[in-house]
Amino acid sequence: MPPLSVDDVSGDPTDRLFVYGTLKSGFHNAPARSLRRAATFVGPGSIGGRMYEVCGPRGALSYPAVVPSDDPADRVHGELYRLHNPGVLQGLDAYEGCAPGSPTPHEYYRDQTTVTLTDGQQGAAWVYWYAADCGGLKRIGEGRFPDPTGP
Repeated sequence: MPPLSVDDVSGDPTDRLFVYGTLKSGFHNAPARSLRRAATFVGPGSIGGRMYEVCGPRGALSYPAVVPSDDPADRVHGELYRLHNPGVLQGLDAYEGCAPGSPTPHEYYRDQTTVTLTDGQQGAAWVYWYAADCGGLKRIGEGRFPDPTGP
């Protein structure tokens, strides 16, 4: 893998996406595979936020919910991607339930935040924040959503 350049995290943030859950490289669902085809992996990183676990119907599915946090101790770990075509976000918005035609209220919303790569480089990127109430959800204190194949 070529070394990262400052361009990977600086400049126009509209072509970067930070993912922390089921879109990470360890997942093989259709939207995650689509993201990997439409983007270049920049590197692992983190954002300021608190992560919670959402259990789907009858506990059959578990996925993360992340809300912003200004507390330096609250970090969410994931992956930064540079999108070849920012239009891929429309499909991902539908997956995250925040596309214009998605049922309301939306469970997530997309906004920009600061991502810190493991080498300390920082830059802005899109992220999907949880829009619903986190009351009653189990906190994932270490801010790492496990891949289906292990930690």
